[in-house]
Amino acid sequence: PLLTLLLDGTPLTAPYSGGSTTASLRFTATIPAGPADATGISLPADALALNSGTLRDGVGNAAILTHPAVADHPDYRVDTQPPQVTLASDATFLEKGATAALTLTLSEPLADFTVAALTVSGGTLHDFTGSGTTYTATFHPAGGGVPPGRISVASGQLHDAAGNPNPASNALVIDFIPDPDPTPDAFSVPEQVDAPPQTW
Repeated sequence: PLLTLLLDGTPLTAPYSGGSTTASLRFTATIPAGPADATGISLPADALALNSGTLRDGVGNAAILTHPAVADHPDYRVDTQPPQVTLASDATFLEKGATAALTLTLSEPLADFTVAALTVSGGTLHDFTGSGTTYTATFHPAGGGVPPGRISVASGQLHDAAGNPNPASNALVIDFIPDPDPTPDAFSVPEQVDAPPQTW
């Protein structure tokens, strides 16, 4: 037998996987990556098909397979979409002593999102704060501005409520405007050439 499920309205076939000579049957479906069903899996009307199998009671009576649709079940919600993290900065170049304001946007709230999830080089993060799907922080470059500042979130650092890990975020690169060279450009003064004496 086969059982048809509805995943956010899209049919998904669950083949028979066990339960012979018992009062209950087991069907197993593989959820593909990508779909989500926030309200739960449902069943269409007449979702069970024999598929060349047989369903009979103890005395040989064939099972009645017709039934009405079954509404979404909140205990069987589906989430296969990984959480996304997007980083943005108000500056890509910094002068000496300047800082950059960062905005960190999540595709969904993540309970394990902390400043520790960020990989930072060339400086440090301060004033990390936020909630829900929006966080902010301030990037302070290291002394001298070498190397450039880099901020990112590596893959697998975060997980949503369904256990999906995050892919790697975009990487911010913040360069520094070098200090002007205090040494003036060298220049030469031509030698003075004495004019030949004039005869009057």
